[in-house]
Amino acid sequence: MLFNYLLTLYMGQLLALASEWSIRAFDRIGIEVHFIRLIYATVFDVDLHERYHYPSPWNDWSLFLDMIFLLAIILPLFVLVVRYLTHSVIEGPYQSRINALVAPIGLIPMFFFTDYDILFMSVLVCIQNFWVAWRQLDSADDSYSWMQYYTDEA
Repeated sequence: MLFNYLLTLYMGQLLALASEWSIRAFDRIGIEVHFIRLIYATVFDVDLHERYHYPSPWNDWSLFLDMIFLLAIILPLFVLVVRYLTHSVIEGPYQSRINALVAPIGLIPMFFFTDYDILFMSVLVCIQNFWVAWRQLDSADDSYSWMQYYTDEA
């Protein structure tokens, strides 16, 4: 999802121009490159004389806000989840409760997104962080916890 978001904002126009220039260069040389034409026609869906117009994220406020959500909320929350998932067993149980503190911040991009990739990444990061928060706040050391309740009911 992150690659798709960055491709549509930044790299899409660059890839379209690079493939168009390579096709024109090979046409001048006299070498037929069917594979590059196929990729160009299917991926970019344009004629050789048409060009994509991708909006610049610096000119549009909503795209700029999505980029802020990505850099300031979604990526740091994802790093917190990866930190939990890659915690060493040798060091003992994971004791940081920061996921429980910052997990609700991941809900902000869900309500103010303009690109659906931001929405999907926000939902994914929220689910992951709330799961980590639930695992950390509901530790097995408590005498009666949510996990114990579900275990008793089963």
